[in-house]
Amino acid sequence: MTTEDVQAFTIEFDLRSSLVMRGNQNNNNGYILKPHGVSIVNNATSASLSGVVDTNLFDEGDCSTQDGNMVYLYSGIGLDASNLIDLVDPDDEEFSGDPAIPDDAIAPIGSTEAGDDGSYSFGFLETGSYTAVFVCDGNSDDSVEYDSDIVIPAAPTGNSPGEKLGEVTLAAGDSGVLNFDY
Repeated sequence: MTTEDVQAFTIEFDLRSSLVMRGNQNNNNGYILKPHGVSIVNNATSASLSGVVDTNLFDEGDCSTQDGNMVYLYSGIGLDASNLIDLVDPDDEEFSGDPAIPDDAIAPIGSTEAGDDGSYSFGFLETGSYTAVFVCDGNSDDSVEYDSDIVIPAAPTGNSPGEKLGEVTLAAGDSGVLNFDY
């Protein structure tokens, strides 16, 4: 690298993890921006991931087409799906720890909404391997507390062939695609 080279970095905010309302129901006193969910990525070495969730998965089983169709992203592949949990922040001052987070729990590094057409995307990811999971009740996820009632990944019901978990490895500059088919 010469002294005239230019480097470009992107600061990305996952607002579901980093923007939190303070106070209780009777006394909401604004929002704070936490460092969780904020990342700085070198544009030259970053990758992206996008895809489409088959909209038939939106209303399969307990899912509803109304809202909450999310894709959660976890670092690594070959993860035990029974250990995947929702967004949680045990370092937050309002974290109660009730219910307790399982010892072998794996929290996501990010989440994004699947649009009405099923499309989703994650930009500016570090190179590496990732597990992505479709979750249909993501709007009920409290980003501070562990929500044990959110099943990740929700198992396909009946004879449904629905895929709700996928794995991908991304190199620098990759634009990975991972679709969730019905």
